[in-house]
Amino acid sequence: MALPKPPEVLPLGTTSELGENVSVVNKEKREQLKNEAIAEMERREARGEDDRWSEMQKITPQILNKKFHGFRVEMLFSSYEEDGATCLNWYHGIVKRVVNAEKEQVRIEWDESCLGEGDEKITIQQLKANKWNPKKPREGAWRQYLTN
Repeated sequence: MALPKPPEVLPLGTTSELGENVSVVNKEKREQLKNEAIAEMERREARGEDDRWSEMQKITPQILNKKFHGFRVEMLFSSYEEDGATCLNWYHGIVKRVVNAEKEQVRIEWDESCLGEGDEKITIQQLKANKWNPKKPREGAWRQYLTN
């Protein structure tokens, strides 16, 4: 009596065609979801509702002492546009030294890419603890500069 041949079985651990298709579809859906999330984040930032860098900050500011030298800081300044509207801009630089810890004053060397015409390269700024990474940005706010 002739027995039928056993079915062809793939080796253990081989992904089936169905599994491969599911993985491709899931990858496409994940990519689409990621792109939609990034677009929504950008819309919220444009409306001033959210700030991705704000969410990455420590809860409390670093203490102003000798170890603060070299701290990469980002500070919010206001300026006026040609039409008279107020505009807030983040400037970033490196703390060169603590001038007066009690008055929360530091000397900052600003990055050239942030400076406008007539802006000073090195300034003394007051980094008030109550202006550390506020939920609603206002002039004088400051935080750690996290990007390159």
